[in-house]
Amino acid sequence: MKKSGDGMAILAYALVSFFWGSTYLAIKIGVEGMPPMFFAGVRFLIAGLIMIAFSRIRGYAFPASMREFSRLSLIGLFMLLGGNGLVVFAERW
Repeated sequence: MKKSGDGMAILAYALVSFFWGSTYLAIKIGVEGMPPMFFAGVRFLIAGLIMIAFSRIRGYAFPASMREFSRLSLIGLFMLLGGNGLVVFAERW
């Protein structure tokens, strides 16, 4: 029996698959002209600026204290260097 949300779930899956897959293509193309870690940093900077603008427009809360901001910055650094940084580095070779 088909549920009313099945179409949205399939659409969400298709969009995630497309954008996630296109990320690896973009990395492959990007590291041909830039150093891997620089390219990863530029991608994160652009994504971060878009997310900040979206959050400001929507009125979302930002870190209230420097301690909270530093913890979130550490998580972001690990994501950049550990997760995406190693993928970008591997795509280079």
